[in-house]
Amino acid sequence: MNANSETASPAIDAASDDALAPPASTAMRTGRTPWLIAAAMAVLLPLTLWQAAHWAEKAALQAVRDEGIKNLILYISNLESELEKYEYLPLILAEEKDIIQLLQHPRDDAHRAIANSALEKINAFAEASATYVMASDGTTLASSNWNTDKSFVGKNFKFRPYFQTAMRGKAGHYFALGTTSNKPGYYLSHPIHLEEGIFGVIVVKVSMERLERTWAQGPTQVIVTDANDVVFISSQEDWRFRTLRPLPPDEAEKIKATRQYHDAPLLPLPIRVKEELGGGDRVVTIAGIGEGPGRQPRSTDYLMQTTNVANITWNFHALSRVSEVAAAVYSAMAAAGLVFLIAFLGVLYLIQRRLRFRDRLAYQQQVADTLKTARDELEVRVSDRTADLHASNVHLRREIGERERTEKTLRQTQDELVQAGKLAVLGEITTGINHELNQPLGAIRSYADNARTYLDRDRAGEARENLVTISELTERMGATIARLKGFARKGTGDAEPVIIVRAVTNALDLLAARFRNDGIEVAADLPGDPLMVMGGSVRLEQVFVNLLSNAVDAMKDSARRVLSVRLEEALETLTVFVEDTGTGIAEDDAGRIFDPFFTTKDVGKGLGLGLSITYGIVKDFGGDITAANRPGGGAVFAVTLRRAEAAAEDRP
Repeated sequence: MNANSETASPAIDAASDDALAPPASTAMRTGRTPWLIAAAMAVLLPLTLWQAAHWAEKAALQAVRDEGIKNLILYISNLESELEKYEYLPLILAEEKDIIQLLQHPRDDAHRAIANSALEKINAFAEASATYVMASDGTTLASSNWNTDKSFVGKNFKFRPYFQTAMRGKAGHYFALGTTSNKPGYYLSHPIHLEEGIFGVIVVKVSMERLERTWAQGPTQVIVTDANDVVFISSQEDWRFRTLRPLPPDEAEKIKATRQYHDAPLLPLPIRVKEELGGGDRVVTIAGIGEGPGRQPRSTDYLMQTTNVANITWNFHALSRVSEVAAAVYSAMAAAGLVFLIAFLGVLYLIQRRLRFRDRLAYQQQVADTLKTARDELEVRVSDRTADLHASNVHLRREIGERERTEKTLRQTQDELVQAGKLAVLGEITTGINHELNQPLGAIRSYADNARTYLDRDRAGEARENLVTISELTERMGATIARLKGFARKGTGDAEPVIIVRAVTNALDLLAARFRNDGIEVAADLPGDPLMVMGGSVRLEQVFVNLLSNAVDAMKDSARRVLSVRLEEALETLTVFVEDTGTGIAEDDAGRIFDPFFTTKDVGKGLGLGLSITYGIVKDFGGDITAANRPGGGAVFAVTLRRAEAAAEDRP
């Protein structure tokens, strides 16, 4: 045998050297592959980056638009709340007695002093900028700032539109730069009526400085423009009294005539529209203002969203920075490039692997051709392998013995797990059983005391009745304890004929106290015949205790709590159905409900072993268990076991 092996080896070695030479087609493919890969990357990588940038820009810009709309609504609400707070103040002051008396006696210094003092107090309480009353010719008769160096008293403001509107009998609303104080404010005016007609006008000036300071702290820039696109409220001080467009000469002259913005130059804001997004939204660039001589002004891109302020001819603009959009685009491009590179390397790996696989097939074919010339040596090696096979057979037998011992240990562990599950269930029903025992114990104590009293009074008949009652109560307690002992004892793993109705009834009795405590209505439809199935009385009781306990847990949040137990007969099987009106079985949980350690209960309320143990017990008895949802809500578990008679017929 050794001589034949030594003779065949040189031939095999020579054939192996020839087989190791790479096929000629491999070199040709290797030369073309780098060029094809480079061409694919040159085409696909830019397309991938462009598409990723497009999607990222669109998504990021939409996020900025959504956030801008929220801020726009919030800021408009702030503005309207601020204006509505002062809306009724001129109307109330128009009815003030001191002001009416001043208009009736405009030259009386006493009335003027009273009106000045009243307006000063009211203005301080309302936190307005100024409050004053004007005669019908536009002259200010009294003002809240009468004792300051910029008092309105004696000043004539008849050129103001809010005065002209009030003199026509309507409430006036006007935003302007104060000619005396040189401070911007929102003017609310109302006519003062006397019997002869309109004798004067009451005016309340509201400052927007507090609102602008609040807006300046927010993430979005805010500007409010009038009908001429003049910015008169802004979170950026440099943008105030600028225009969104160049003003035509006639509009500029009209604004100048009313002295609405005093001597403000009303220069255009350096704003340029970059992109129209639709719906009034657009991306604009605003150059910096006040950067200093010789310095290039910095520009910032904003998403500009515009809407009208209700009941006022003002336009509200929210400007959100879009710098985050560029960052999102760069991040998306970087991520897309990385994903593309990983995917491309994966494809490249698969291509190379396929080429190598084809080369390996060619190599194997060459080896097969070489092996045909070495059949004699293979026959020798077969005999060697036979000896190895014998040794492997011995080793396999040894492994079979190890597996049998492992299976025996596993069955013992399973029995211990079943016993642990029963003890866990006993812990759950301890509270109810405690009530079942405490109640008769209390009654026994009471009857015993009464019996002793009766005996002391020579009333033996009544004492005997109490003792009979005590005996009945102890029998009742003994039956309860017997059921617990029977359930707690460790059953055998062998299947034997068992009366199935008795197992179900014992399980119901064990949980009767829990049913009462949880308000469970039990509907049991069980026949009186002693129907026999193959199983174990102790382990079968545990099956139904587990199912009934799970049904009670499932109905803890249900308004209607009905637990139904019924039995259906077949030719060779008996099936017990346990139905509840609980939450049912979720679709995602249906396939895992019998898995070990799977539970839908809260943490600490269960280990997920009850249904798994139940499933194992039923399968050990040669039966089956299924779970489904009831049409009317809740779950139904069906336990199918073989009749004892049918199982006996199948025995040899």
